[in-house]
Amino acid sequence: GGERPADDLVSLLSATGRHDEALALIESLRSPGDSLPGPADRVASALPAGEAVLSYWLLNDRLLATLLTAEGARLFSLPVRLASVATLVQRLKVSIELDSEPLAATVLSELYQALLAPLTSALGATHTLVIVPDRELWDVPFAGLTVRRGGAPFASHCEIAFSTSLSELMRSHQVWTKPRSILAVGDPSWD
Repeated sequence: GGERPADDLVSLLSATGRHDEALALIESLRSPGDSLPGPADRVASALPAGEAVLSYWLLNDRLLATLLTAEGARLFSLPVRLASVATLVQRLKVSIELDSEPLAATVLSELYQALLAPLTSALGATHTLVIVPDRELWDVPFAGLTVRRGGAPFASHCEIAFSTSLSELMRSHQVWTKPRSILAVGDPSWD
């Protein structure tokens, strides 16, 4: 937790509409020595229709979410505090430890409302979403998030993948292909 040295600059750049610079700084922090192959809109235009990349950067007072689709790049500033995300992730971990399905279902829905609901119209008909998490968001089971308690998991609407950075994603996925198999990890004794 806590403020990272560059968070103030990322915050200032995003607040003043300098989104490409904010994203470039975020990427240089995530993947030192690498850089994006151009402005965010150009990176986004390389994505096939129906595929999107969602890059999160968690500040103390809000969550920055950069959404890249074939139509372009958009930056969202969400009213989600670092402490709120940490609390929700901790509640989810406790619900799993206590084997409390009702509590887990509630927290999964709360996480969806905080992290994905504000972006649903911008995601449109996305069928493949690559998520670049930040900080505590690495512990969020995005595939299992639900619109409402007990609803269908987010993964039932689109395929989800993860990357450590946009730079790494663009370098390693010059040609995007569909996976031939899936590896799912979970606790089989917890239904």
